[in-house]
Amino acid sequence: MYAFGVNPWVWASPVDDEALAMLVPRIAAFGFDAVELPIEQPGDWDPARTRDLLAAHGLVAAAVCAVTPPGRELVDAAPAVVESTVDYLRGCVASAAAVGAPCVGGPVYASVGRTWRMSWAARAACHADFRRALAPVAEQAGECGVSIGVEALNRYETSVVNTVAQTIELIDGLPSSVGIMIDTYHMNIEESDPYAALAAAGPYVKHVQVSGTNRGAPGADHFDWPRFFAVLGATGYRGAVCIESFTGENDTIATAAAIWRPLAPSQDRLATDGLRHLRAVTTGAPAGG
Repeated sequence: MYAFGVNPWVWASPVDDEALAMLVPRIAAFGFDAVELPIEQPGDWDPARTRDLLAAHGLVAAAVCAVTPPGRELVDAAPAVVESTVDYLRGCVASAAAVGAPCVGGPVYASVGRTWRMSWAARAACHADFRRALAPVAEQAGECGVSIGVEALNRYETSVVNTVAQTIELIDGLPSSVGIMIDTYHMNIEESDPYAALAAAGPYVKHVQVSGTNRGAPGADHFDWPRFFAVLGATGYRGAVCIESFTGENDTIATAAAIWRPLAPSQDRLATDGLRHLRAVTTGAPAGG
């Protein structure tokens, strides 16, 4: 039913042409169908070269992941900062269209780790700022046949949106090219009932990221994966489902994602054990190796 993918962040950061040349053949050999493609800095990877590399190994681009380090902000920021962030997101949309990815997903509203208290009035203004800033990107995405999946993060990584309900409110009034990127890691922290939240997100779901509740392999955790996929199937979503985790070898990404210890016997095992579990849950096959 689903194409299962993985983010190369499991092994490397930045994900550039060199990293993709090394990792894409391995990802294909592991049995994945798709790859997420983060853009930490514009130009990290060439869309045409990457499209051909994926095709040569029988893979597709599941999504382009927008990356928001400090200084990439659409809300409560100086006009020049907002403008440069819009330019970055426009580049993500163009890259997605060129590589054949159907979605650009991520916390496109503000940088990861930026938190501040907001009154109800300030939050309403923040949401209005976001819609105004994202509007030209959404228009471009619609023209390119690309969607934008807005990702809610947990409370320790943002104060803008932490739940599906907040994200639905945030994107209200934007074109249908804008929806939600589901991430089970954040949902497990923030949603009182992640399965009901997924059902509520159903009409808006543009892309799905999964990981274990500790950022390790799906299945090596307490999440109810059969229930999750039953609800996901009922939403009508038929796009890719991608494992997102991170290497601890890069100081910047390890700190941003709080990867302080190994989450699996190896990064290869994190990916392959997770894939085996996802396929078992969705096909009824045994999960054993």
